[in-house]
Amino acid sequence: MKYNKTLAFGTALIILASLSLTASAQTGNRAAAREQKQNQTVCDRLTRFSDKIDQNIVARGAKLQTRLEERTEWAAGRKENRQEQLDQFRQKRNENLEQHYAKLEERAKTDAQKTAVNTFKTTIAAALATRRDAVDAANKTFQEGIKTAWAGRKTDIENARKAFQQALDAAQSKAVADCASGTDGQTAAKTFRDALKAARETLTNQLQAAQKIRDSMDDLKTARRTALEKAFKEFSQTKQQAIDALKAAFKDTSQTSTTTSVTE
Repeated sequence: MKYNKTLAFGTALIILASLSLTASAQTGNRAAAREQKQNQTVCDRLTRFSDKIDQNIVARGAKLQTRLEERTEWAAGRKENRQEQLDQFRQKRNENLEQHYAKLEERAKTDAQKTAVNTFKTTIAAALATRRDAVDAANKTFQEGIKTAWAGRKTDIENARKAFQQALDAAQSKAVADCASGTDGQTAAKTFRDALKAARETLTNQLQAAQKIRDSMDDLKTARRTALEKAFKEFSQTKQQAIDALKAAFKDTSQTSTTTSVTE
């Protein structure tokens, strides 16, 4: 009888131990399942977040491309308008010159005066041609410089966008690999955030550098202004010498007073 009680008690202990181990195993399995589910949730969020970033990059890239194209078209249109205005101004100036020349020729009575008028016309024509070539060359250099600067800016921005995209792709691949290998979701998320932060900082710095086109434009404007000032100064000096020579031939300031406005 005593033996049976002992056996029953031992059996009960074994059953209780087995139940305890089973419960512990079930608890561990549930914890592992929860952790796996949490990791999967984090990984799924990373994927959706990455996809959203991709969409934003595409949208912003398209918007930037449109702005650059519009700026290029605007610059081309402005250049064309300015050239058209310059051509019209030159045509009007030439017409005025012919009128003044005609008046000078009417006033020229002696051979010396007629020769002086012809010399004056030849000198002014050559000076105008020299100034025109200098102005056209300065404008061409300026426009080509602007075009090069904008093209360089466009290339820099595109390279920055591509570099950011590559960094994002690498971060995405790393996150997917971490999730697939069982890396803790929070760890995978932190690694992704750190990589994304570094990529954004690099992108910002590169875009800021690309925006410094204004410095190049200022240098181009200064160079053009210097060239134009030189051309107009030299023309003014030649013009004044021609006027002085014409006045000396006529020996009458009142007769050549219109020559000053002829070449303005």
